[in-house]
Order: sequence, then structure tokens, then C-alpha cells
Amino acid sequence: MSGNCFVKLCVSCSNDNSLRVKLKQGVQCDVKAKITSKKVRRISVKELSGIVRESRRWRVDLKVPRRSEQLLWNKRHTCVQYSWALNELLATLLAVNKLEQCFDLLSKYPSVVNIGTLNLSMRLASALLYEWNSKNDSTKCITSKLPNNPKRILHFAVSQLNYALKQGIVPSPLSISILAQICAHAQRLRPVLIAKSVFESKQQQLHENTIPPTLDVVAYGALVYAAGRCNRIDIMERFLREMGRHDIQPSAKLICGAVESYSRSGAPERGLAVWESAQNLYSIEPDSRLLAALSDACARASDAHRALHIFRRIQINPQQLLREPTLHALTLAAVRGSRFRFAMRLVRIACMNSFTIRYSLISSLLDCIRYTHGEGIGLRRRIILELFVLTTRGWNCSKIAFIKNSNGIEEDRGKKLSLEDRGIVQVVESLVHIGCVDYAIEVVSRLPRKNVDDLSLSSGIVVGALCKLGRESDGMVLARG
Repeated sequence: MSGNCFVKLCVSCSNDNSLRVKLKQGVQCDVKAKITSKKVRRISVKELSGIVRESRRWRVDLKVPRRSEQLLWNKRHTCVQYSWALNELLATLLAVNKLEQCFDLLSKYPSVVNIGTLNLSMRLASALLYEWNSKNDSTKCITSKLPNNPKRILHFAVSQLNYALKQGIVPSPLSISILAQICAHAQRLRPVLIAKSVFESKQQQLHENTIPPTLDVVAYGALVYAAGRCNRIDIMERFLREMGRHDIQPSAKLICGAVESYSRSGAPERGLAVWESAQNLYSIEPDSRLLAALSDACARASDAHRALHIFRRIQINPQQLLREPTLHALTLAAVRGSRFRFAMRLVRIACMNSFTIRYSLISSLLDCIRYTHGEGIGLRRRIILELFVLTTRGWNCSKIAFIKNSNGIEEDRGKKLSLEDRGIVQVVESLVHIGCVDYAIEVVSRLPRKNVDDLSLSSGIVVGALCKLGRESDGMVLARG
């Protein structure tokens, strides 16, 4: 072995737990390496109990979870041997948002669990889901050892639940509610249905001679939300019937989830019927989110009568209940339900609050103008046109899309609009008839240049009106433009 020197290590331990390493044969120097090997000191259960009590005091009473974490993290090798100490350590780490350390503890030490450990593991899954929701689209694909999408988070939650079931632990309503929220985002309803059936069967075994306890309103709200997100309206209705049998009073959040699910499935009338039934039985006070869901259901169902009742509820406390989506949906419901004076009132409120007027409302007004074209300029048609003028007065010229047809599909391929889609020519003609010539000029100026037919017809109508009013010079300018 030429070129290499044989190294002989002589290790001698001293009293101060240091190691002296001597390198011999050709090396004329002594290297002293002082390696400190700290042994983990075993602590008694009494001492660990005192540390856990102190940690709980810092975390719960004094609201200083960082101090609680410092007390327990160094004793984690002992904490994992006892469920009560492990639960306090997990609660502390969740309080300071150290999710990776929680995930490592539950992955490496799954031997000691109880119902508290299961609840904390579900809370960790909920925190992971919140982190996934809070990230933008560009950071959702970042690889990490933590579950970083709803399906992986659901896999982690189901694995924790399966391990707890093998230990004979019954899932709590809190665990079921968190699992239902994860299933809603992962579009998988079967795991939470199995957890619910296990909970009910275990409770029936434990309470053979008495009435077994049922899930609370929070768990049922999460189940209704999950069934609605998974488009299982039949299962959602089954949950609602179970709540009625157990006489569980629904919350505004639960009713909101049911109404939104019915609206997404194309049955907004059934959602409004559920709201009315719950209102008659329990007198639920709606919040802003529930009012927005009810307003959207009214717009989808073209129910202006119910929209008026919802608006009267908003008038009780408009500062907290009035929101831009709610007012837009109510206005859309009023227009589609032919309650144009009510719609005029709502649009004025929107203008006073500087709310944005959306294209769906303008599209509905264009449809109304086109459908009533044969009626002449009567009172009803005049109100529609005044509402159109009021609605589009503050519209951004770069965003308004008169080249969109009644279905909201933009014709941007150079194809001419069909005759039934030429509602804008009728709008210009109607505006001229009611005397809004200046606004008709503004509408014509917004038309894109590639719509030659619409532009020429509209310009001819406006130029003729200007000539009748003695404004030939304005007509000539418009014709040249």
C-alpha cells in the first residue's frame, strides 16, 4: 500500500467524558478531539407531569405557546411514551404552527394514542388543508414531506383514523367534522360516511338501554357541506332528515351550505324551500353569507318576490348584511322576475355604495329590451331603458362587451352576429325614442369597429335623430367617426 499510511486509532476515555485520539506512524502531531456525547437523561413520570402542567399553564392560561414549546420539545423522547404528554406536545406545536414536527411525531411514534391524539391529528390535517388553501397556484406544487394537496391530506387523515380504530378508539364529532371538510375538498365522500357509521354503531353498543348520543350541529353542517360539494344531493337530504328526527336545530352556516348545494345542482327552488322550512321551525337569524346564498338562489330561480323579502331583512342592518354579490344577485332576480322598479331601487343603492355592475345584469337588461321591442315605448319599456342607462352609465368602456351574444359567449373570431343577437341596434333605437340621444351616441362610440353592420345601423339611427333635433354638425362628426 504505497503512498498510504496506516493509521492506528488509540481511543482512551478520560473522566470528563472526552476522547483523546492519537495518530501514529509518520505523523508527528497529536490531535486532541473533544467530543461531548450528551446522554438523554431519563426523567420520572412525576417530573414529566409537572412539566406538562407548566406547559399547559403557559399555553392556555398565559397564552404564551412559544414558552410551552420550549419546555416540552427537549423532553419529546419521553413524552411520546405517554399519551397525555404526547397530546400536550402536539397541542403546543400546533399552537406555534410547527406542522412538520407534528407530522414527524405522529409518523414516528404511533404507538400511544387516545381520543385526544386522534382529535389533534385531525386538527393537524385541518391545518395542512388551510395551508394548502392559503397558498396561491404557483406554490401549490412545491414538493415537501408534508401532504401538499387535499388527496394526500385525506390519505394522512384516514391512516390516522384507521390506526385509532384498530386501538378501539371511537371517532369524536370533532374528528368527523374535520374529516368531512377534507373529504369535501378532495371530492371523496366515502371515508367520512364510514367514520359516521362506525361512530353510530359504537354508540349503540355502548348505550344499549338508553338513547345513544348523536352528532352535533357542527358535524352535521360539515357533512351537509361535504355531500353538497361532492354533488350527492340525496345523501345531503338524508343528513337533513336525520337532523329533523334527532331535533337538532340547524345553524345559518348549515342552511347556507344546503342552499348553495341546491343552487349548484340546478334546483334553487328546493334550497329556498329548505330555508323557509327552517325559518318557520327555528326562526334562524341569517348572516351575510346566508343572505348572499339566498339571493343567488333567487336570481337562478328568477324569484323576485322572495328577493324582496330578503332585501327587507337586509334593510334591518345594512352596514353588516349588505354586500356587493348579494345586491347584484337581488337585482338580477328582480330583472328576471320583471320587477323593474325594485331593480331600479337596487341599482341606485349600488351606485351610492360604488358597487361594480356586472355584465350578467346588463345582459339580462339587453334581453328584456329585445323581448319587449314589439311593445312600443310604453311605461314598462321606458323603465327598462332608464334602468339600462342607469346601470351602464358608470361602466368601464374597455370592459363593456356589446359584441357578446345573449349567452355571454364572445364572438371574437371575425364572425358576424346573427340577427337575433343584434339587441344593441334595438337598444340604440329605443334610447333615441325616449330622448336619450347623447347616451345613444356614447353607446355607438363603444361599439367595436369590426361590427360593421351594427355600427352602420346604429350610427344611421343616431344621425337621423340628431338631424331632427337640428344638430347636423354632431351628426356629421358621428358619421365621419
